[in-house]
Amino acid sequence: MKKISTLFTIAIFIAFGLKSFAQTAGTMAFNVTTASPSGAGTYSPKHVVAVWIEDANGVFVKTLLRQAVARKQYLATWITKSAENVVDATTGATLANHTTPLALTWNGKDVNQTLVADGTYKVGIQMAWSNTAGPVSYFTFTKGATANTGVTTATTNYTAMSLTWTPTTTNVEDNETSSIMVYPNPASNMLNINLGSKAEDTKLEMYNVNGQVVVSKNYSNASGILNVNINDIAEGVYFVSVKRNSGDIKTKIIVKK
Repeated sequence: MKKISTLFTIAIFIAFGLKSFAQTAGTMAFNVTTASPSGAGTYSPKHVVAVWIEDANGVFVKTLLRQAVARKQYLATWITKSAENVVDATTGATLANHTTPLALTWNGKDVNQTLVADGTYKVGIQMAWSNTAGPVSYFTFTKGATANTGVTTATTNYTAMSLTWTPTTTNVEDNETSSIMVYPNPASNMLNINLGSKAEDTKLEMYNVNGQVVVSKNYSNASGILNVNINDIAEGVYFVSVKRNSGDIKTKIIVKK
């Protein structure tokens, strides 16, 4: 009886251990419109800003954006968290205004390009428009095998937000599905889907970071290369989903005109 109990305990430990250390690939997309008050003694609408990822315990994972050079010291929280690590981040000088919303993505990896464990993560954002440390806000989401929408509550400084996690799902039953290729990436006017030699009914969808479908096509008994006209699709980050009887794939692409 003791041996059975021990084996049961080990099995439970392994099961929960595997779940705890699952590492699902995917894409986090974060969009936000920033705002700062105008008034005497400030530089608004000029501002510096940093956006980063940290885990549920507040441990820094990766910087996504740092727009600041001479006045980066006013991004004090980001500096403390990141030690100014900007590996693979978008960087640049102070922003002159708020006319362009921020649209950022994260591939689920840390600064070493290692896929991090599934769990709760936070998008941190700090902005400053005067000679003092700016306000910090956090928005939480769950990285895992299920697509989900993060918690975004508009504030005075951050509005029109969306935060989504989309896992890369591949249910492969044969090599035909695993060989599906979507190219070029970045794409401009035409997207090519190489389905391989196996003929199957195929559903193709392309949607933006807000989950809005911009292309939806059904193909009967399709094989070879599908040519999809995306000439009317605006620049940005999109996801392409290909569903077939033998399995599904989902991949991220960038449209750049």
